[in-house]
Amino acid sequence: MTSIGQGACFWTTHGEPERRERLAMLFGELVDLNDDWRTVLPEDEILYGRVIRVEGTPCDGKGTPVALPPSHGGLGPDRYIAVERAPLVTGDLAIVPEGVDSPTAVRVRIDQLRVRQSPPEVRVGAFRQPVAGTWRLVRVGHIELEYDEDADISAWLDGRADPSATLLPRYSAGPTDVDLRIELTIRPDGSFYELTDGRVDAEALAYSGEDYCLGSVFHGYVFVHDGRDYLRSPDEGCDWGSVGRNMYPDIVEELILGPDNTLTRVQNVVDDGMYRIRVTLEYRRFGEPGAEHASK
Repeated sequence: MTSIGQGACFWTTHGEPERRERLAMLFGELVDLNDDWRTVLPEDEILYGRVIRVEGTPCDGKGTPVALPPSHGGLGPDRYIAVERAPLVTGDLAIVPEGVDSPTAVRVRIDQLRVRQSPPEVRVGAFRQPVAGTWRLVRVGHIELEYDEDADISAWLDGRADPSATLLPRYSAGPTDVDLRIELTIRPDGSFYELTDGRVDAEALAYSGEDYCLGSVFHGYVFVHDGRDYLRSPDEGCDWGSVGRNMYPDIVEELILGPDNTLTRVQNVVDDGMYRIRVTLEYRRFGEPGAEHASK
């Protein structure tokens, strides 16, 4: 829910700079508006309710100029409030003017937006395969195997199949086409970010550890181990083969570039040390045939 009117100046902002401003106004103290402002990044995920400034002529993600109404929050002009938690795949963010009754959200390119909060950690990496670029998710599948106390857990985390295992049909499906715009962008320095079209509230088809094949998109870096490319978030890591991105459940996430220029992201999961799950996400390079069907 978004507050409107003068209440928006006080009750929709949740960051430390905004709290200090609110208290200063309540007690009649001077307000310092010169905190460090930085550019909003694709990796930002907790923007909802933060005060935003706009630089330059505002445009949406397509580069089309947009009209921004002035703000009236009592702390000066050019103050807006983010009404989304993260940027969308279009490269923009919805904001409303501070202190305006019944505000209408306007989408503005994130490279024109400034926010006061610690930047997300962006860690560089490396890759062996030529995977730099933007990839659009087009197909996803997932399987779960019946519990087997004698199963080779390490082999499963390493991406190997188990032909002797019994498939659990109720937890297995696909591959199925994805009618959502979800894009994975891998920078030349090995860092990556993932954005959606907002229809899944910044969630993508993946394994979360709670709901099968439903998990949050994540940002991180690609790294190479024994000639293979793996994904990991900056704050993740475990000891399994030096490639794990999570513990409890164990998750090893590998990138495999196919001969037809498809990129397959394989999530090998072992939950509670016994349940084996594998999620396969297939991407096509943005702009190539086969990727456009997910662009609605």
